[in-house]
Amino acid sequence: MKKIFLSAILCGSLILTLSGCGNRNNSDNSSEMASGENSEQTSSEQTSSEQTSESSTESSSDQSSEGSNENSGVNGGAGADNSSLPFPDNRAGRMAAAALRTDVWPAMDVVSEVDMIGSMFSTDEGEVFNLDDLEEYCFCTNVISAQLNRVIVVKPVNGREGAVEDAINTYLNYSQTGAAFYPAQEESAAGAVSGKTPDNYIYLIVHKNGQAIADAMKDVQ
Repeated sequence: MKKIFLSAILCGSLILTLSGCGNRNNSDNSSEMASGENSEQTSSEQTSSEQTSESSTESSSDQSSEGSNENSGVNGGAGADNSSLPFPDNRAGRMAAAALRTDVWPAMDVVSEVDMIGSMFSTDEGEVFNLDDLEEYCFCTNVISAQLNRVIVVKPVNGREGAVEDAINTYLNYSQTGAAFYPAQEESAAGAVSGKTPDNYIYLIVHKNGQAIADAMKDVQ
């Protein structure tokens, strides 16, 4: 009787043990499956995030490239957009605007105040331009003083052509020999040119590619 009772106890214990092992295996399998799913989900999210980041970077790069192209001169390279400057509404202003659309320029400014023109467009020896001699004029200079870029377009009053040409030549000589100190300034001074249109507009371009700019702007009406 004792043997039968002991056998029954051993059988029951064995059944409980096998049942416990089965539950533990199921639990381990479930845990591994869940871990695998989480790992795959995390990997998928990381891939999606990387793709989004790459797309954003490419878009930003494209936009930056487009912006650079908008501000590129005809000879390539990025420059400032000077199209919104307050050019005077006359041919002198249109010629100056055309000059600043040609090639690459830094940020420029149109100087219209009489006192400012006298101080900013003068030589070391004093003022050069007498505005009473000018029927039309547009004076442009770079915003950063360490640079040397100028556009001057003027139309003399009848009878004052000689005086105005002398003023232009005086300022051209000063730009080439007395105003340049840094390499970039010397480069701009070396390319400076002046000239006159058939209908009596006189111009001065201080830029490393001055002649090409003058050729592009002097026929603007």
